[in-house]
Amino acid sequence: MDIEQVFRYGPRAVQGVWASYEDAELKIARWNNEAHRSSIQRLYRKYGGKRTGISEALSERIGIEAMADHILMDWKNITESGVILPATRENKIRLLSDYPDFRDEVFHLSRDPDLFTEEEQEKN
Repeated sequence: MDIEQVFRYGPRAVQGVWASYEDAELKIARWNNEAHRSSIQRLYRKYGGKRTGISEALSERIGIEAMADHILMDWKNITESGVILPATRENKIRLLSDYPDFRDEVFHLSRDPDLFTEEEQEKN
């Protein structure tokens, strides 16, 4: 196994790749990419500077904000009650907060190494 071929994703990890989900398209960046890690650190500093001793709700909020900013990069054809939603930061945070199963799916996609390989992207 060539470790670099398996575990190095390059710019796709941060810029995101398009993934189909039902009749929507989600642009997903790789979980724990450099921008995502930096965002989490910045948000913890913003909200008090520590990872320990904060409420579960605040910890979840930090994770959702970082996911909205650096994992769920964009989308196409996401609707709510029949209304098409633009992929604004506010909409991403709200949907990731209000729909935990959607958040779980975004997390799952961002952890799928096959999504970020060159071979998979050539198919899309």
